[in-house]
Amino acid sequence: MGNNLDYSEYHVLIPAAGKSSRMAHLTRNKPKAFLEIFGKSIIEYNLDILNDLGFRKVTFVTGYNGHLFKEFFENKYKRIEIDYIHSDNWHKTEHGFSLFLTRKSWIKNKCKVILIDSDSFFDKSILKNLLFSEKENLIMVDSNPSKKNTKEELIFGRGGNVEGFRRGIYSSSNNSVGEFVGICKFSKEFMEQTYAYMEELFSKGDFSFKYEKIFDDLLNLKNIKLNYLDVKNNFWINMNSEEEYLLAKKWVLEK
Repeated sequence: MGNNLDYSEYHVLIPAAGKSSRMAHLTRNKPKAFLEIFGKSIIEYNLDILNDLGFRKVTFVTGYNGHLFKEFFENKYKRIEIDYIHSDNWHKTEHGFSLFLTRKSWIKNKCKVILIDSDSFFDKSILKNLLFSEKENLIMVDSNPSKKNTKEELIFGRGGNVEGFRRGIYSSSNNSVGEFVGICKFSKEFMEQTYAYMEELFSKGDFSFKYEKIFDDLLNLKNIKLNYLDVKNNFWINMNSEEEYLLAKKWVLEK
């Protein structure tokens, strides 16, 4: 790819519908993505990265106090076209269904996708390494996560190939290649297959699936291939606790 990478070829999807009950004392009136770090929200840090790199298309799936996204971003990023899809039943669904709701927005252009968790806080290098990798359908993993006492989504595989997803406590002895970071790159063909499978899955009326379960099904039931790439020493946090929020503040302070 060299230096000829065109970031505008990608459609960025950001599920952001949840309330975050684990951090309720900090998110009573706003989604978790609006937690501030030295006067700037988490999601604003992420949009600044996307804007600086040259991404031009972003879709948010909103839910809890979702109006805040449109009010905040409406005129702030003039070079980015932002869509807002509201999930009416956000309190009864998981982010797998939020991903499914992006289909109508994605189908307008049917291009490659970057998927980013709205509560992920990360060094720009992680996104750049993901994009400059020649591998398609690539997810970022952390082979040495600092959060060892909480249940997270773990990736199993070998030689850069993902074999499965499983929720648990990370240990170097459990054959996991690392923790799922929540930043991914997918081809047009992968998204077409994923949306088709999600339509089949959600037609049964159960909307409680996380997208890690959907990816695991695609690996095991549909024989679709996924690759993984280690974040190495680049900083990232999936904001699920006040402790992680404080770690993010410390990282920004020490940068």
